[in-house]
Amino acid sequence: MSGASRQASLAIREIDDGRILLNDFGGCATEDVLAAIGLTFGALFPDNIEGNYRKPERRPFYAVDILRCLAHEAWIVAVHAGNVANGIEPSDEDRERLCLAAGRLQDAAGASCHA
Repeated sequence: MSGASRQASLAIREIDDGRILLNDFGGCATEDVLAAIGLTFGALFPDNIEGNYRKPERRPFYAVDILRCLAHEAWIVAVHAGNVANGIEPSDEDRERLCLAAGRLQDAAGASCHA
């Protein structure tokens, strides 16, 4: 996981059936986030005591969560642009993060066209 952020970059939400949704806006894989706090994927799902299997369902994110993510990615791009404008040479890590932000913004734009 990369350096400290001034904005929250981890969203955790419990949905109605007890499952836990986890999203790291900083770009870390879920496995890495869980490993950092000593958990496994099993901790994200409720125990199935009766043995009933439910088909996994895909629930959309709330619009406000999506907008927060997009705002964060736009902020990353803006900071990078400001640094370049001030003659600050970006590190390789900064360039990688900029590419991740640009990709996420591009994906969001593409997804909104298909909604």
